Amino acid sequence: MLRKFLAVLLIIIFIPLAIANIVLFNLKLTYTNTDFIKKQLSNSGIFETVVSEILPSVLEKQMGDQTTAIDSNELSSLLESLINTNYLKEQVDNTLDGFNNYLNNQTDSVEVIIPLQDIKAGFITGIMSQATKGLEKLPECSEAQMQQLIAGSTSNISCLPTGFDADEIAAATEKMGQSASSDASMLSEIPDEFDLGKYLNDSSKYQLNLAKSYYNYFNYGLMALTGVSLLMLALIGLLIWHPKSSVLKWLATAIIIPSILIFIL
Repeated sequence: MLRKFLAVLLIIIFIPLAIANIVLFNLKLTYTNTDFIKKQLSNSGIFETVVSEILPSVLEKQMGDQTTAIDSNELSSLLESLINTNYLKEQVDNTLDGFNNYLNNQTDSVEVIIPLQDIKAGFITGIMSQATKGLEKLPECSEAQMQQLIAGSTSNISCLPTGFDADEIAAATEKMGQSASSDASMLSEIPDEFDLGKYLNDSSKYQLNLAKSYYNYFNYGLMALTGVSLLMLALIGLLIWHPKSSVLKWLATAIIIPSILIFIL
């Protein structure tokens, strides 16, 4: 009689433990699964929103009222072709993989490298291409404008010098642009790749270590809860049935009860 009473008591304790164990295990498999997160981000349309709405808005605010040879719409189109949805998705996926490897103790630090070389090269090429096209729309220079060009008092090409056509100006501009881009362009200070992992490790080392500790505590707690649940299940079987005479019943209980709980949840 005492044996059955203890078995019932353990069953009452075991059921909420088993439910908590299954729920937590499902949460771990879902929300710490990088493939699940990648799929949800992709389905949410966040990458398309960044490219089509956020990026142009940021560019417009940065430019303000500045007057440039290429307007904000052309720059937005150029950046959209370089920083497209596939590029953003690839970098986010790499970042998630880097964090996942770090949290699961596969690496000692977050390792994420973002390549920038193709974007830099494409940006320079695109700027020169757009500038060359803009030359075709320029009017001929007035006498005053010619004097400014000859004196070198202006660096902006706002007209076509007399005796030159758009193709000749474009060729000269392209050579100048190529020379500037290879020597001291405005992008020369930007590296060919950005070590996001190093930046995060240097600027947020404490927060990263804290997140890793909490993640490990969660895993250890889940393992302990699973072990306690299995131990209680074994004790329930031993209390209800004598192991020597009804081993099959005990094994069936150990399989059926968790299966029913999984089915219900």
